[in-house]
Amino acid sequence: GRHAARTARHCGAAHHTGSSRSQNLDSENISSLCSNSLLAMIHSALPALLHVAATPRAAPELALASHAADAAALFGNMQGTAALLTGGLVPLASFAGPKPQSSDSPNTARLKRLHMLVAWTSLVSELTAIMYATIARNVLLEAAVPHTHSLKELLLRGEYALAWTGVNSHFLFGLLGFVSTVSLNAWLSFGCNCAGGRIGPALACGASSALLLMLSVVNS
Repeated sequence: GRHAARTARHCGAAHHTGSSRSQNLDSENISSLCSNSLLAMIHSALPALLHVAATPRAAPELALASHAADAAALFGNMQGTAALLTGGLVPLASFAGPKPQSSDSPNTARLKRLHMLVAWTSLVSELTAIMYATIARNVLLEAAVPHTHSLKELLLRGEYALAWTGVNSHFLFGLLGFVSTVSLNAWLSFGCNCAGGRIGPALACGASSALLLMLSVVNS
């Protein structure tokens, strides 16, 4: 009887251990299946998530509005600045420019002719910029201006694109010519072999470096 009871206990313990192991195996299988399913879902959804993240969002469309006043103010700024440069170019292109003399060397005579040419073309360019800005500003204040989404659209892609481009290009051309006349004046006034030593080349190089800096500002 004792042997039978002991055998029954051993069998019950073995059965309990077997059932526990089977339960553990079932739990491991279920966890493994869940992990694999989750990884498969993430793997399938990852390209779509990356595509959504990489797709740029469309910028909100701006409402149509009148930018005539702002455009007129910008043309007014260019008009005033061009008029200031014109005041400095008038004497350089007429009575205050270097006059050719019979004692000039061939190089000096060429530089004086170049000075007159640059000063004259710069003056005419600034006057053209003033004319563009004046006419465009008057039309902006007097006539009905179509509404646009932005001021940039009105000045670069609208009906005032030609006037805005003309003002900026002629203003910059005149400005660069004005700086060039300053450099030529410094070289012609002091030269290389005068009592001032090397002040002429120094002033000319300084004006030339300012000219290159202006070009870099425009390009930026």
